[in-house]
Amino acid sequence: MIKLDINMLPKLWPTEKPNLDFDSHGWFSHHRVFQQIFTKDVKNVCELGSWLGSSTRFILDCSPSCNLYAIDHWSKDIKDYGNGKTALPINPGIEKISTLWNQFIVNCWDYRERLHPIRAYTNDGLRLLGEFDIKMDVVYIDASHSYENVYNDITDSLKNWPDAKIIGDDYTWDTVRKAVHDYADCNGFEVEVTPSKCWILNKK
Repeated sequence: MIKLDINMLPKLWPTEKPNLDFDSHGWFSHHRVFQQIFTKDVKNVCELGSWLGSSTRFILDCSPSCNLYAIDHWSKDIKDYGNGKTALPINPGIEKISTLWNQFIVNCWDYRERLHPIRAYTNDGLRLLGEFDIKMDVVYIDASHSYENVYNDITDSLKNWPDAKIIGDDYTWDTVRKAVHDYADCNGFEVEVTPSKCWILNKK
């Protein structure tokens, strides 16, 4: 199968920066482990779920030569978050739902030469990226936290890039934890959990 040149990936950056102030809102807490994983040797990263870019920017700062491919739908529809079930309206920052995309662009504007946003659900975004001639060093999973979606995000990521390191957020969620361990048990991986509750798949 012939792979496409990565320069053919759709360019989503606007020509002008949206008229919004920087907003640091986010839930990122894995600074120490990311400093260990995202070194200067990391060249390509895929992030599933970026919200307003807190983890995105940190990864790009840790790995100053890397290109990061951020897959998120940045939806205006609250039903797209938490599978339409969780009580997101009471969560801090959910009032930003209508401006997520523009706020992400503003927050990450200075990284636009190395940051490649893909506005899609993770299954579609991973399918698209898999068509291009690129090898991911790390995939960071922090999108939908349903069991099925976490399991599929791991499966699709390793289908595209079998040698990539797979890490993710929110190990404390029952659905995330079960999906991670079920995949690991069936596919020859061990699960490492950091003090900040980041999970990492390591080959046995």
